[in-house]
Amino acid sequence: MLSNQEIKCQVSTCKYNDTNKVCTLHDIQVGNTGSQAHEKQETQCNSFQAN
Repeated sequence: MLSNQEIKCQVSTCKYNDTNKVCTLHDIQVGNTGSQAHEKQETQCNSFQAN
């Protein structure tokens, strides 16, 4: 399995988002907002931390 070389992020209020809209974490946790995700709106980055 290949690892992500760069994680793009549009969430400017996350402390891990640098000025180039790239996540600075080595890895992230992604989860569902409900029991099962069927659309991208039903997912979220569980690694988010506010500035």
